[in-house]
Amino acid sequence: MTGNSDQTGSAYAGVSGWIERRNSSSDRTMHDLNNAMASLLANLSLGLEKVDENHPARARLAAANRAANRMQELLADYDPDRSK
Repeated sequence: MTGNSDQTGSAYAGVSGWIERRNSSSDRTMHDLNNAMASLLANLSLGLEKVDENHPARARLAAANRAANRMQELLADYDPDRSK
């Protein structure tokens, strides 16, 4: 029975290590997405400041800005530390 529990323990350690690696990869991906979103939002904000109210591109910039803000909200929902 002792041999079996050792195998079970190592199996759990293997699964635990796999989960930890996946979480680490997920954290890096979230960090990269957050950086990309910050850059996108900054550039959209600058674009909205520079474009006249009546310019045809303004509506598209505003729509992209709303979509980017929504993505940032979704990212915050995924990361409990950011949503506080």
